[in-house]
This record gives sequence, structure tokens and C-alpha cells, in this order.
Amino acid sequence: MKHKIMFIRFVYWFGAIADLLLFLDMLLIVFFGVSVSLPVGTGHAYQYILPGYAALMPGWTLVLLWAQVKPIERKPRNKRYCTSGLPL
Repeated sequence: MKHKIMFIRFVYWFGAIADLLLFLDMLLIVFFGVSVSLPVGTGHAYQYILPGYAALMPGWTLVLLWAQVKPIERKPRNKRYCTSGLPL
């Protein structure tokens, strides 16, 4: 069980760090027009949507960090609920 928790925490931390690095790269694109890892698009749709994605990335990073605190304890115990939380 301990290895399972360590693996889950590792995956959450890996995702949080990857999201944080991607967020910083998106900020570079939004403010300076340069990127370290992403191809910088010049289309209007790309320039329009990227700040929105950049605004959502820190929130998702925080959700991943919060989720790794007690991943097994928050596991749903009642199997009557589907993934949306609505009763079947």
C-alpha cells in the first residue's frame, strides 16, 4: 500500500511540475513572444486562446498539488455513484 501511495504522489508531483513549467513557457509567449519548448504560432486563433490557457494552468497545478496530499483517503467509498457524482 505504501508503494501505491508513493507512486500516486509521484505522478501528481510530476504533473504539477510539468504544468508549472508549461505555464511559465506560456507566460513567455504571451508577454515576450518567445518560447522555450512550444512552437510559437502566429495565427489569430492561437494568439487569442493562449492567454486563456495560461490563466487556467496555475489552477490546475494547485489542484494536482492538493490531490496528492491524501489520495487514498479521498477515494470514493460508495460505488453507487458514477464519476459525475450523480446517483445511478
